[in-house]
Amino acid sequence: MRAFHVTYAIATPESAEAGDYAERGYVSPEGLLFVNQFERDIRKHAVILDECAMSLRQARDMVCPVYDNGSWFEGEWQTRDYATGAEVCYGLHVPCSATPSTVARIRRVLGFNK
Repeated sequence: MRAFHVTYAIATPESAEAGDYAERGYVSPEGLLFVNQFERDIRKHAVILDECAMSLRQARDMVCPVYDNGSWFEGEWQTRDYATGAEVCYGLHVPCSATPSTVARIRRVLGFNK
């Protein structure tokens, strides 16, 4: 089932100083980044979400989650560019339609025993 989404956030020293990210958006199953510039246009946003939907296995392999944030799971920050100091972090998002028991099963699959 292709219902999971992976998001990314890139922080640079400058963006972190300003309390924001330099870039953020969605990741496709092929690893392509889609900058989240279409938030205000619902139709374009829906197309991006559809193109970026993936299976739990694909999402898990891309994120390697280590933090359980309730309705989404986050990986470690990784240095992406040593020259600029930019770091990237990926998040795995559970479908909004998932029931509490489904979310509990997903947690177990991802290695979180809650």
